[in-house]
Amino acid sequence: MRTFQRWRYPIQTLLGIAWIAVTVVGVAEAKDERDLFLRGLLLAAALVLTMTTVIGWIITSRERQRPG
Repeated sequence: MRTFQRWRYPIQTLLGIAWIAVTVVGVAEAKDERDLFLRGLLLAAALVLTMTTVIGWIITSRERQRPG
């Protein structure tokens, strides 16, 4: 369980970056405006989830460094 806690944020971040990359390619291949809009929503969701993961990772690492 301890190992999972240690690797949780790096794995989530890598998955988020991969999701962003795949979605960017999908946006580039959009066929019409509706398709572009839906793929843009997926890209926005990927960015938000990845950034919240990174922010959580930073907060968690700072709490571990704080004495007491």
